[in-house]
Amino acid sequence: MMTPKIKFCALAAVIVFAFVFIRNNGFVGSLIAAAISFVFFYLILIYAQKKNPKEYDEFMNKFK
Repeated sequence: MMTPKIKFCALAAVIVFAFVFIRNNGFVGSLIAAAISFVFFYLILIYAQKKNPKEYDEFMNKFK
């Protein structure tokens, strides 16, 4: 079962992968960009959860 946090990061990574792939950077480059964006968004969500838990919970409820 995917948590809302992982679901959001996976969605962001797929969007980054598609955009980078369309811009003709190759498959491997696109995978690297998607992995970096996944980690980046995950760290942002961890920071947001600690900084403002109430707004974070409201936002994450959209991804359940």
